Amino acid sequence: MRTSFSWRRLSFQAKVLLPVVGIMVLLVISTIFLVNQRITKEFQTEAAQKLAAAEAVFKNSQKIRAKNLLRSYRTAANDPRFKAVAQKADPKTLRFMLTELLEELGGEMLFFTTERGQRVATAIRDPRLNPAEFEASSAVSVKQALEGTSNVDTILVGDRLFDVVSIPVSVGDNIVGVVGAVTFGAEIGQATAEEFKQLTHTEVVFRTSDKIAVSTLAKPNMQEELMAAFSDPGTVQSDGSRASHGAIHEVVLDNEHFLALVGRFTSLREDKRPSYLLLSSYEQPLMVLHATQQMLTLVSTLGILLSTVIVCVFIRKVTQPLRELRATAEAVGRGDFSHRVPISSQDECGELGMVFNQMTENLKTSREQLEKTVETLKATQAQLIQSEKLSAVGEFVAGVAHELNNPLTSVVGFAELMQQSEVSPQHRRFIDLIVNSAQRCHKIVEGLLSFARQHKPERKPVKIRELLEATIGILQYHLRTSNIEVITKFDPDLPKVMADPHQLQQVFLNILNNARQAIEGSRTSGVVRIRTDSSEKGVRILFQDDGPGISEENLAKIFNPFFTTKEVGKGTGLGLSLSYGIIKEHG
Repeated sequence: MRTSFSWRRLSFQAKVLLPVVGIMVLLVISTIFLVNQRITKEFQTEAAQKLAAAEAVFKNSQKIRAKNLLRSYRTAANDPRFKAVAQKADPKTLRFMLTELLEELGGEMLFFTTERGQRVATAIRDPRLNPAEFEASSAVSVKQALEGTSNVDTILVGDRLFDVVSIPVSVGDNIVGVVGAVTFGAEIGQATAEEFKQLTHTEVVFRTSDKIAVSTLAKPNMQEELMAAFSDPGTVQSDGSRASHGAIHEVVLDNEHFLALVGRFTSLREDKRPSYLLLSSYEQPLMVLHATQQMLTLVSTLGILLSTVIVCVFIRKVTQPLRELRATAEAVGRGDFSHRVPISSQDECGELGMVFNQMTENLKTSREQLEKTVETLKATQAQLIQSEKLSAVGEFVAGVAHELNNPLTSVVGFAELMQQSEVSPQHRRFIDLIVNSAQRCHKIVEGLLSFARQHKPERKPVKIRELLEATIGILQYHLRTSNIEVITKFDPDLPKVMADPHQLQQVFLNILNNARQAIEGSRTSGVVRIRTDSSEKGVRILFQDDGPGISEENLAKIFNPFFTTKEVGKGTGLGLSLSYGIIKEHG
């Protein structure tokens, strides 16, 4: 069987506890959420500001590095010896001179290009470098140098980053050659990244076209995560606010939270500018935040439990008068008006208890008055029953007189015969008839007197058949003179019933008298059938006559007091009403 939740079925304590605990839990969750949002935003704002400052330091370091490279290599390129060798354009001598210069300056590759753009000599320290690829990547820088402008450029050669310094070499007023493609510190590698890390106080990652070249993160196997960090469009600005596009964004690397800033190196080739990534971790303050959240959750949970216990105790104390009121109400409902609600306060509960006690007192008084009224009604009912009996007796007096005359006549007649003749068997029969008639008269008179006499109500085992036969005997004269035949069919096994015999006889008399009067008013003769039977529910007595019956509009009113269809003076309208009350009392 399916059951559904019903708020009305909950106790008062539950109805108070559920909203209170719900509000406390909601406040705790809201507080933790707001604190988390606010502090996380502060962390991100600080990290974003740190990244913005780090980027400024990174770019400034790039400029300083470019100036230092340019200063160092410009001095070497303007050396008179190098100019003298460059003027002759002897490849072997130039290669030797470039190798010597490469050893002094600490580069990875050095090559010399004529004013026509032809590479004459090359010096290489790292055999893994491809001169042709290096020359192609630095072509823009070399071109500007041939045009007379010294420059520093950052280029990609394969999967490695290089700083390129291109300086024009001239003799007199004519440009005769170019010193080309020297990488500072061998290449932009791990040492350079660590130097930038110290300057910016962030993690530094350098990227080539399709892989990570250098990273200061001490975590291996992070190529895919770092490449994804480079491609993120960015969601957080340097001031901590959110935006759909930007250079700063959130990344998680090996379960550590960072804010990332993607930038590009300064390069003469805009289409192939190498990228760098600055990472500022806020994992440590985030862990502190989580620990604070756990502590706050624990303290809040303990607070909620303690508050729940306090509220339970408080509600139990508050609802104690209500429970006492319920107990008293149940006692009053059972009919015990002696209970009173204890008054322990002057608040609303105390006022309610006082009002209830007053109501109980009023109910007790009303009940006592009602009991007195019921007793009065019972006495009145008994008087009405007795009055109805007397009225019925008055109607039967004429019949009784006729019933008595015949036996008395027989008694007188046969008494005279007995005086005039000797006693013989025939006279004996007459004497017996006189005795029977006299007994009959006595029985009739006794029945009338018994019926007319007032009796106290009493319940005792009664034989329904004897009551019915006695009632038929009382009405025998009226039934016979009205040509009404009474046909009985009594159950021989009918049990005795607990009843007031005089009240039941009153019921039977009323019903039979009504049947007789109904038949008399509609026909010259008739039949009344009386049948009895029993079942598990009780005893049933069925009266049936062949009179005109009761009209449908009167069926609902036959038991109403003073309702009658008889002529004025022939009925009080109380017979069936009293009979109904008597039968209802007998169950």
